[in-house]
Amino acid sequence: MVINMEKTKQIQSPLHTSIVLLISSLVFLILLIVSISDYNKSQTSYSDLTYKEFSVDEVISRYDPEMGYSYCISVCETEKRIFVNNLLAKQSVREGLDSFEKGDKIFCYLIERSSNYDAVEIKHDAVILSLEEYNDIYRNNCLLGLIVMPIGFILFIAFSIKYLFIYINKR
Repeated sequence: MVINMEKTKQIQSPLHTSIVLLISSLVFLILLIVSISDYNKSQTSYSDLTYKEFSVDEVISRYDPEMGYSYCISVCETEKRIFVNNLLAKQSVREGLDSFEKGDKIFCYLIERSSNYDAVEIKHDAVILSLEEYNDIYRNNCLLGLIVMPIGFILFIAFSIKYLFIYINKR
């Protein structure tokens, strides 16, 4: 019995293509879920938040070349830290956070997590980060994803099914 390797490669190629497209479609699905999460964050209102006043103990800034700036603010009143993620740490916010000194009083609207707080609005002498800015940042971040990701997901699934049928028909 002689096996034609060329014909085997031709048959297997659509199956491999189908699998790669299916995996790629899952990436689009994950990115769609992230976009939906960002959209939900862009709908945050004061009723969803906890208001707290703190005294600053220390501001720790981190810069990652891939992720950008993020901040952790240690406060005297609790072991939890206030986290400002890289998406929110635009230039004006960084300048405001970098100006904090030990003992400064800050007024915050926060999302309370089990181990930390996520900053939504921070005020000191002036507004450092506002709820409106927070919502705008997440709204802008999710906009393209909510349009492109479903289209990409559907296209990749469709082509994956197409190549799967080609594979089945060649067998």
